[in-house]
Amino acid sequence: MVKRIKDIIDTEYDVDAERKSLKAAQSEAKYLAMSEKEVAREITRIEKEMLKAAKNLEFEKAAQLRDQLKRLRESVFLSPL
Repeated sequence: MVKRIKDIIDTEYDVDAERKSLKAAQSEAKYLAMSEKEVAREITRIEKEMLKAAKNLEFEKAAQLRDQLKRLRESVFLSPL
């Protein structure tokens, strides 16, 4: 039986999960580099975008923004000083 290399890699390595993990880590690093003012502006921007998405019945986008907002708040408020 011959298997394609891609099939072997896909069974051992979840590419989508790794991409999501990498994106979350990049976002967290970006947030930690921000000043307090920049963080406050980013929180406000995300909240407005989330409410707009919910108003337009784009619930998946609103949920993604909610999760992004949660990660931002956790990384900023729970980071060591």
